[in-house]
Amino acid sequence: MQIEGRYGVKLVRVEVPSPPESPEQIVTIFERAITAKTRLLMVSHMTYVTGLVTPIKALSDLAHGKGALISVDGAHPLGMHRHRRVLHHARRAGSHLAADGRGSAP
Repeated sequence: MQIEGRYGVKLVRVEVPSPPESPEQIVTIFERAITAKTRLLMVSHMTYVTGLVTPIKALSDLAHGKGALISVDGAHPLGMHRHRRVLHHARRAGSHLAADGRGSAP
């Protein structure tokens, strides 16, 4: 990817099974991929293919506990009332939340 050559960063992709066994399995997969050099986790809060809801609070706690930030793609769940608390946690924890407000929120 261009960002690797341009800025000298290393991008690491994790593979989450579809469907995962549990939210804990997702956290464990990310935890195993984190190193002392990890600065940012980028995750989708909800995947458009399967509707998987990622455990953002647990991943946010994991990232911050390791000295990293978390960037959450939160476009899909904006209109879902039960997920607003999770999105609030990502924002409150000093993380980055990306969302498209065009008709996504009630």
